[in-house]
Amino acid sequence: MKCIDVHNHLYPQAWMEYLDGRAGSPTMKRTGPTSMIFYSDDMRLATISRAGHYDPEPRVKDIDEYGISTQILSLTCPSVELITAKEGVEWARRVNDYMAEVCAKYPGRFYAYATLPYQDVTESVKELERAHKLGAKGVMLFSNLAGKPVYAPEFYPIYEAAAEYDMPFFIHPASPITS
Repeated sequence: MKCIDVHNHLYPQAWMEYLDGRAGSPTMKRTGPTSMIFYSDDMRLATISRAGHYDPEPRVKDIDEYGISTQILSLTCPSVELITAKEGVEWARRVNDYMAEVCAKYPGRFYAYATLPYQDVTESVKELERAHKLGAKGVMLFSNLAGKPVYAPEFYPIYEAAAEYDMPFFIHPASPITS
């Protein structure tokens, strides 16, 4: 029997280094050798406490131990839509490249959802196409996009492009949870 975990996050080390002690929001604070806390606007978004949250090697050992055949990986909060559009476009590319590398290194063990720079819809559509060519199986979508509701018409071109590629959205809670 195959066990597929569709809700799993992997932080690229380069993304963590970018956020580490960054002035402004979002940011990351190290709390131990393998533990960090991520913040946005002084709100705690995520805590990681195991190397498997950012290193695929120990993650493989963990999923083997728990009988998980495959994981679908995604970048979670904080994500690239919380930084400037120019940086968001660059980081979406870098994250998607990293996820594609992890998936290629561990074929069949990992697949990925695309990370998009939602603050620039035109670039999001381009990155969705590129991520699809890299092998992304779906798209990570937050319950709001930097405070904007996901049903805002400005995001429709992204949804239309995803439909063309038959890529589902994985909708994940994000702050503010009231948007």
